[in-house]
Amino acid sequence: MKILKTPGLIIYICTILITAAACGKSDRDKQLTEKTNISNIKFTPEEKSYTYNEAIELAKKYKKPIMIDFFANWCKWCKTFEKETLHDEAVKKFLKEKYISVRIYTDRGNQEIRYKNNKFDIKEFTSLMGVQGLPTVVFLDYNEDLITKIPGFINKDLFLPLLKYINNRCYEKQISFDSYMKGNNSCKDKT
Repeated sequence: MKILKTPGLIIYICTILITAAACGKSDRDKQLTEKTNISNIKFTPEEKSYTYNEAIELAKKYKKPIMIDFFANWCKWCKTFEKETLHDEAVKKFLKEKYISVRIYTDRGNQEIRYKNNKFDIKEFTSLMGVQGLPTVVFLDYNEDLITKIPGFINKDLFLPLLKYINNRCYEKQISFDSYMKGNNSCKDKT
């Protein structure tokens, strides 16, 4: 049995090393990671932040999709995505109205996440979601079913239409995002 677990462990360790090398880690970022213990996203100080478990309950209650931002303090592109995309006023407004948003810090494993009646720590959940690099955004429906996973930086000019595409459930109508961006009228805008 130990032989079967070893390849998975090696893949997991390689993923972490590649992610760390790609994002670059400064001493200051390491200190921030150690001093803070936040496992969710907050767009402004006035807004309520949710853990994953709280977010799922709200998503089910309000029938809203979930946007999960997989993040690490040491990841340069995570911070760029936050600053240039998530802090854009139109993106913030749309996320606040139409989504339940959660930030999961991948460099912290002390939070228990309940996903489809199973318990995971953050590292296990990150692996389960198929996150191989940062930043990665994962969209789930309110039943915790995967809609899509997008690795890498996404600029605001692409992210806002993506949020609308998912909110309008165009993927259920077999409309590609490219077709949606070209103005396919069969996916009506509910926004």
